[in-house]
Amino acid sequence: AAHAEDHYYLVAKLEEVLTEPFSNLDEEASTTGSPVIATTYSDSVTLADGRVLIRQVYLSRYDGDNADGNSNVFDGVDDGLIWVRVEIDESGLGLERLTSVYE
Repeated sequence: AAHAEDHYYLVAKLEEVLTEPFSNLDEEASTTGSPVIATTYSDSVTLADGRVLIRQVYLSRYDGDNADGNSNVFDGVDDGLIWVRVEIDESGLGLERLTSVYE
């Protein structure tokens, strides 16, 4: 049952991040500069049973067309495309999504 509840908090955080203006996400992705460094959108939630879920949020510019031919999706050469990952720390649960300036 805990995993089902954890999934709810994971989805809620992803939806919350995706409501941010694209310019804010792009700025944070640029500031962080890495898909493996958690951003300031990360937070924690204390559940009724006392468990604390740490929700890590990762952002990176995304190379969707691989025009540079290096096969590295995180080198960020495509303007207007951001990779978003939300995960619950130490759980193995995570969701990923691409978002664009056109959404």
